[in-house]
Amino acid sequence: MRNERLRALLLERGKTPDQLAEAVRVDAKTVERWITRGRLPYRRHRFEVASFLGVDEAYIWPDALGRDEVAVVSESEVVAVYPHRSEVPRDVWGHLFSQAEQEIGAQFQAFANAGLALDHVNAHQHYHLHPFVLDRILSIGRGFGMRAVRVPFEPLWLARAVPASASRAGRVSALGWALGTG
Repeated sequence: MRNERLRALLLERGKTPDQLAEAVRVDAKTVERWITRGRLPYRRHRFEVASFLGVDEAYIWPDALGRDEVAVVSESEVVAVYPHRSEVPRDVWGHLFSQAEQEIGAQFQAFANAGLALDHVNAHQHYHLHPFVLDRILSIGRGFGMRAVRVPFEPLWLARAVPASASRAGRVSALGWALGTG
């Protein structure tokens, strides 16, 4: 099983498996096995990797812990719950926005590392059009050669023709009717 946490941490920190291998004094293929095959490193290597990435080793390898320790680590992932957005402290919002910006940059970098030509940007359920996300995509994407952002065209009259309470199948059917294709 792949170690997605280790892979994601390397991307977030802008580090490569080769850099990690050099830092913990192991072969690069060993690091690749930790990531792609989920191999469990020796205890000293787990500690060095966690120190290099600035996280607790239990976050990267929860299976290396005993049953009681796993329960404590898994509970620690939910830090706080707020009943309303207005109750989230300002510094928490700042941290979340900073993480989102880093992730957007990491996604562009991962795409560039794949060697593919960047034609345009879009996202699932048009999330790339959220004002914060769009602003970061535009500013970061330019540095990666982004030339276009997909903007969907959905006429207002069409959206109003379908009741919000309709089921998904009902919305699809109503849209087909409204467009004259159903």
